[in-house]
Amino acid sequence: MAKLKDTAKEMVLNTLRKKLDDTLVAMNLVSAGAKMRLKQEGHKTMALEDVPSTPDMDLTRNISRLTKTWKEMEEAIRRVEETGEYGTCLTCGGEISGERLRISPAALNCTDCQAAIEERQKRIKGRGHVEGNGPLYV
Repeated sequence: MAKLKDTAKEMVLNTLRKKLDDTLVAMNLVSAGAKMRLKQEGHKTMALEDVPSTPDMDLTRNISRLTKTWKEMEEAIRRVEETGEYGTCLTCGGEISGERLRISPAALNCTDCQAAIEERQKRIKGRGHVEGNGPLYV
């Protein structure tokens, strides 16, 4: 994909920054909800990492997911600011669909390449190996 024009670049950056802000709000809500629940249950205030996991409230998973989203948004903003490019698959170099970018604005790979990466990670994980989130090399 060609470099973004200045107006398009600003629009993309604004969208990514909004998603970044939304993620921060969600992280604060999860944290506040956990503290309120603990208070209702009679617990003293404790660090978020010390909050016990319950079937209906897996704080560790929520915070981990939101932190991952936060990092992805920061990285996407950095890439757009530094290169002026957005929507190019890091694996095949093709265009990432507009629909995928609306759902996941910081997507690094097109749908096909992402599916292949996830399938490969499942196979490797099943064998007990650790796999990173980088591009799939064939």
